[in-house]
Amino acid sequence: MPFRSGHIGHALINRRRDIVDIDDGYAALVGIGRDAVIGRPASEFAHPTERLIADAFLETAWRDPGQKTHRGTLRCMQADGGVVWINVSVSRLGQGDAALLVLSARLLCRHAETESVHSYWRMARMFLQAVSGSKRAFGPALAGNPACEILLIAYLAEAEASSVTAAELAKRISTSQALANRWILALIDAGFAEMEAPGALGPATPIRLSPLALSQIEALFSSLGSELKGMRVPA
Repeated sequence: MPFRSGHIGHALINRRRDIVDIDDGYAALVGIGRDAVIGRPASEFAHPTERLIADAFLETAWRDPGQKTHRGTLRCMQADGGVVWINVSVSRLGQGDAALLVLSARLLCRHAETESVHSYWRMARMFLQAVSGSKRAFGPALAGNPACEILLIAYLAEAEASSVTAAELAKRISTSQALANRWILALIDAGFAEMEAPGALGPATPIRLSPLALSQIEALFSSLGSELKGMRVPA
């Protein structure tokens, strides 16, 4: 079923964090019928690298004595293997063993067409290769931008449905772990990167792009692709 950004689905989740009911919107979001969803762990529909985070997020909502609404952003797996970004809000309904979590999932963006994703992936690789060549030719002090490199490396990981750790980022940008962490934390503070695990940033912490960074990078690549297609070179 095709749908647009802003599409919303709802689910009810029990204390074991299993889904007990969903509406048509949630079924459309994950691409699976209601009967096939009910009884399965809610975190099963999160991206594999984010399932522990999803479980911890639901557990926090259960333990909150104030019954406030908890909000987060994560990637959702679809039946066809697609991955979409969703905003999630969760609140507790009722008390005791009969209580349920009410989950609302709002689609942030439909994943770009496969041809565009491949084109953006190639563009990100091209930029990283250009930076690497410039650093070899002129030295890292004169060429390269650690923040930009981190964003591009994280984008490639997103495009390849994988993840990249803080230690891997430090190695890829040829800097110390301490300095790489400073750049990662700066990107997190700016809203362009997120940690895929709770707690303090460590070498093994997976880092991902935020939805804001993902959309801005793909908008930039789309604009550059359009410019290149329309470029006129004088004879």
